[in-house]
Amino acid sequence: MLETVQELRIYDPHAAVDIYRDHVDALAADSYAARKKILETVARLAGDEAAGNVLIHACVAIAKSDDDFSPPEQIAVRELCRALGLDPATFDI
Repeated sequence: MLETVQELRIYDPHAAVDIYRDHVDALAADSYAARKKILETVARLAGDEAAGNVLIHACVAIAKSDDDFSPPEQIAVRELCRALGLDPATFDI
């Protein structure tokens, strides 16, 4: 996705994969603490509507990639929207 979305081309996809894996490992070790840290990290983008929109659209696309946008995935995306100060109703959740 980082290689195909124009707005995300400024990021090194390999670094993004490493960050993703770090977060997955942290979630496996201590889901509460990791979730809190992830939401705090995402909240740094609050106020940058364009960046927030790109992030949420990417999350929705990934969540729907298996044709099953499950309730837990929907909850997670709504939490991300709240952290970003975005209205979840404006996205296809």
